[in-house]
Amino acid sequence: MATFALIHGAGDVGWYWHLVEAELRGRGHDSVAPDLPCDDDTAGLSECADTVLQAIGDRRELIVVAQSAGAFTAPLVCERTPVELLVLVAGLIPRPGEAARDVDGGHDSALNDISASRRRSALTYSSSSTSKMSTSRASQKRRSISSGCSRTAQER
Repeated sequence: MATFALIHGAGDVGWYWHLVEAELRGRGHDSVAPDLPCDDDTAGLSECADTVLQAIGDRRELIVVAQSAGAFTAPLVCERTPVELLVLVAGLIPRPGEAARDVDGGHDSALNDISASRRRSALTYSSSSTSKMSTSRASQKRRSISSGCSRTAQER
């Protein structure tokens, strides 16, 4: 069975995916949903990818699923480990040539703001965006993976 690496968006934690994880495990899949280093003001996208890769460990048959600003981290994970499929759930995606920091305030600045926002309000969970996930055919899988990872590498 597959292993799902679930990446939360800015302002959230791995717990965001707890209902999806329960469903996946009930169907015989493995999953990891690490907390990104949002409380570390020096952490950027590379450190977020490192966190996900550490959680993945030596697992294979990976499906990377990223929500919102997690879409900035997901292609970095795809570049550094073999992935079967990349799924973006309401992902923030920069236009060609646009830096991540320019999209909706940017992921790095969002990461830096999370610590303060956690102190101001309690975390909330909405299952509406994570209750349904769809997959595509094998050819679409390869195209999604290669286009997402290649574009990120070219934009550096």
